[in-house]
Amino acid sequence: MNGVQILDGCIIGDGCQVLGNIKAVKCILKDGESYKWDNPNMRGGVLKGFGNAIELVVDKGEVIFGKGLLKKDMIEKQEKYHPNWKDKK
Repeated sequence: MNGVQILDGCIIGDGCQVLGNIKAVKCILKDGESYKWDNPNMRGGVLKGFGNAIELVVDKGEVIFGKGLLKKDMIEKQEKYHPNWKDKK
């Protein structure tokens, strides 16, 4: 959906997501909880946006939101995109 391409050498763990027109090569998205889990920092790794992701490792609770080339220095905590998650408990 939306042009996602998962190519050679990728490992996509439980609870992980690739959202948008992303081409992933030799990327590892580490296991985590479902995207529905209350605490976003416990969810599987996420790539979102558009562009190319090459040889990246995205840990549990992390996300890269790219617009072109997705790079390691773009890794953020998922809570940035869910600022009120603690209020929902």
